[in-house]
Amino acid sequence: TSEVIGILPIPDDIRERSAMAQYVPVSDSRQQYTFIASMQGTRKPVLPVHTPDEEHFFHELMQSDPSFSPQSGEPHWNKAVRVWNSNAERVGIYYKLVEQLKTYYAKWKARLHIKEAFSMTAAQRRSVARQIHDPHCSLLAPAIPAKPLELHHVLGGLSTMIPHPPELSHHLSSTSIVPVATQPVVLRKQRIIYTSAKRTHEIIVPCGRSLQEDNAWKHSNNVYNACIRNRSHSYVIPSVRLEMHANQCVASQLHKKMVVAKSRKPRTCKKCAKPECPGKRSVKDCKNLCHDCGKYECRGRNSKRLHLTC
Repeated sequence: TSEVIGILPIPDDIRERSAMAQYVPVSDSRQQYTFIASMQGTRKPVLPVHTPDEEHFFHELMQSDPSFSPQSGEPHWNKAVRVWNSNAERVGIYYKLVEQLKTYYAKWKARLHIKEAFSMTAAQRRSVARQIHDPHCSLLAPAIPAKPLELHHVLGGLSTMIPHPPELSHHLSSTSIVPVATQPVVLRKQRIIYTSAKRTHEIIVPCGRSLQEDNAWKHSNNVYNACIRNRSHSYVIPSVRLEMHANQCVASQLHKKMVVAKSRKPRTCKKCAKPECPGKRSVKDCKNLCHDCGKYECRGRNSKRLHLTC
């Protein structure tokens, strides 16, 4: 078969009617889209209007050539395409078909209508734009209150969760505690090493502290050492206490989600209501009397309505 898939060749009658030259293979040609031209069978490729040179050339023809801009009606496309292709030897201009020129002509007319609408409404838009961008309109706006930014200081909220030992209550009440938000991160890492004789606490302190941070760290360290000396009381440092509280909350939630298996009552015979009777599997195996009516031939209660008698 001679069917071509992909880039279709231009038929000879359309090529001659559109004033297109036939393809001539040149080995040292620097022309762009040579492969497309070879597949189409034309000296230059047939492409839609896509380069700035072609757009500028189209505008020139609309102003000067009578086939593109007749006195009335649309352009004479059969003549216009011949005029275009005869000038396609210029750099950046390629062959065109009538359909491609019509498509770009519709786009050109839409742009022309937009420019005409802008030019016709220039006076009205100028007054509106002047009113919108008038700096005096912002004078009536209320002034923004100048309020300096302040850091959020947490002064309380965790005291009820962290009970203090009795020996430390007088020490903590007589000293000035630094607010939580302004305290340095002195307990960034607590490492507790258990030995057979004693418990050792090690604190990793960040480097590069200022004088104020150093004083606050010394005060917090004194409170921490006082807590360590009172090992007899169940006092835990705040960070460890918070971690324990979080673990307890998670454990309680997991415990609530656990499904507890309900204990089932022992299965009984629906006729005599005895758990050791073989009739609990099938009522025909029961050799006892019915516990409701006292009859031997009774089938007993309905297994789906055990609250009703036989």
